[in-house]
Amino acid sequence: MKDSSLFAFAGLYDVWKSPDGRLIKTFTIITTEPNELVTEIHNRMPVILRKEYEEIWINKEETDS
Repeated sequence: MKDSSLFAFAGLYDVWKSPDGRLIKTFTIITTEPNELVTEIHNRMPVILRKEYEEIWINKEETDS
């Protein structure tokens, strides 16, 4: 961020049981097309959550896409 403040990426996390019974923990960062600052470096960038959406994004009870 321009002001060096902390920020959150949009991501998905899951824990599931494999057929052999092991717990598998998985995580992915959701990406999008780059903004003008990142476009010279890479063709994708993480989705950065606005501060007001962070609580909604991590709420396990929220299921409305």
